[in-house]
Amino acid sequence: MSIKERIIKFIDAKGIKSIRKFEDICGLSNGYVNKITHSIGPDKMRCITLHFPDLNPVWLQMGIGDMLKNEEEKKEREPDFALLANMSLEKALAILVETNSKLVEENLRLCEEAKELRNEVEVLKKALGAQSQVG
Repeated sequence: MSIKERIIKFIDAKGIKSIRKFEDICGLSNGYVNKITHSIGPDKMRCITLHFPDLNPVWLQMGIGDMLKNEEEKKEREPDFALLANMSLEKALAILVETNSKLVEENLRLCEEAKELRNEVEVLKKALGAQSQVG
């Protein structure tokens, strides 16, 4: 399944009315999803995961694991919004800024990891192609 097919599967699973609506939500250009050929860049990945934090970025990029993040994993990373409502605005904002910073770092790390995995796949494909020519 291609990354484009995984995005469409996610759109269907979330009950989003159309690909265009998904693009609007994520701030992507009209027709972006249909133009995807092999992968998406880190900037687009950041936009998508920012608007859909339950989407597993590894699944989206590589097709590995579950479409949605594990609920326990999600709870560990997200602040308790009910508790934030009872805090001072300054303290709640500081917690949200810190949480956002950690998520941005994690997202960048995952994008780099996905890029490395894609490179490994390309190396393996080339090795298999060369091997099949010899054999």
